[in-house]
Amino acid sequence: MIPIEDVRSKYGTEIAMILLCCRLHFNTEQLPTLQHYIDTFEINWDDVIYLSKYHRIEPVIYKTLSKANLPPAIASRIKQGQFFLVQNNFKQALETERIISLLESKGIECTPYKGVAFSMEFYSEIIFKETSEIDLV
Repeated sequence: MIPIEDVRSKYGTEIAMILLCCRLHFNTEQLPTLQHYIDTFEINWDDVIYLSKYHRIEPVIYKTLSKANLPPAIASRIKQGQFFLVQNNFKQALETERIISLLESKGIECTPYKGVAFSMEFYSEIIFKETSEIDLV
């Protein structure tokens, strides 16, 4: 595994922070390491949030960061981001169920895939995969 300091020196503090969060999520790193990183380096939180959105890994990053001791303003932003993602995914799940029921009432069989269905099947939580569309087969 590439040392996080090497990642930081080559790609920047914020990318290294995101990678560290992913490592924590996949249990290849521990929370104290993340906390030490947060406490040691000056982090541009706007960039961390932007990069998380850009790479569509907000759910993983937000859930991981919610375990750390963050500055209060950042903790609040992370909590609001998590709430928005949960709310959006819940709306998508409800709409998916509505469409499936409507199609089935007309004798059309369909199966959801990707999005919320993927998140529930592989992560057992609605939050882990951000979704913006409903995919049916």
